[in-house]
Amino acid sequence: MEIMTIEAEQHIHYVEGTEIQTYYSKEMKDIANAENKPYRFKIANRLYVRQGIELKKNFMEMLGKYDNGRIYNFNHESKNLLNKQIQKWILDELNEEVVPYMQTMLIKEYTKMMMLNLALFNGNWKKPFCKRATREAVFDISSEEKKSVFMMTRTDEFPYYQDSSVHVVKLPFVGDEVEMVLILPKKRHELANVLKNLTSKDLLRYIKMTKPTKVKIDENGVEAPNLTAADVAELSQPAAVFSANQPFLFFIVKNLQTFLLVGQNGK
Repeated sequence: MEIMTIEAEQHIHYVEGTEIQTYYSKEMKDIANAENKPYRFKIANRLYVRQGIELKKNFMEMLGKYDNGRIYNFNHESKNLLNKQIQKWILDELNEEVVPYMQTMLIKEYTKMMMLNLALFNGNWKKPFCKRATREAVFDISSEEKKSVFMMTRTDEFPYYQDSSVHVVKLPFVGDEVEMVLILPKKRHELANVLKNLTSKDLLRYIKMTKPTKVKIDENGVEAPNLTAADVAELSQPAAVFSANQPFLFFIVKNLQTFLLVGQNGK
């Protein structure tokens, strides 16, 4: 979310923070409500406040600007009921079964407020993965922890970038308006350092400096040719290998500048 705020700030010329929030709130709602798009994007928010907690007036005013302003109360003794309410809210908002990340066991006796955010993106790959090529492989959560998962694979021309610290590949969705950006640390299990040093300028550079390159998206190790931002690899050349078998970052980006979703796969 911090990255989203920084990017909005850059594109509207460093206006005040409240204007940034207003801009992004409207931008997200417009995208979510857009019709006749080749993808589906849905967002929803809900604020829970422990019974007996009084909120300040300026906070209430801000909440009314960027959300529907409604507050839901809870208490620690009714965790099971709260869990059912949240489950129903998710189903009502997204119209489908999803696995909620919020568990009532996370509600501690000292929990005073919870802001829940839902985001759903559903789109079709412009270059689909072959289901028959999906196979079980090992995902290295860390040097000590591993997990068996199913991984997709495809060799094709994708926008690709690399430097001394990261590999970046972009996977476009049908319509070319939205794409998924994957950022993989070049040194194994160094995602924490990538995150620590990642700036908004870096992220924009990664997104905009990718070049069409033959890339094999696989799980058998990272082997990339010595490419620069100005290089364009011919399809006859050996493919760069983008192996997402360790923790990586992903971004769903619209028109190279609007971040719909930001996340991390693995620890």
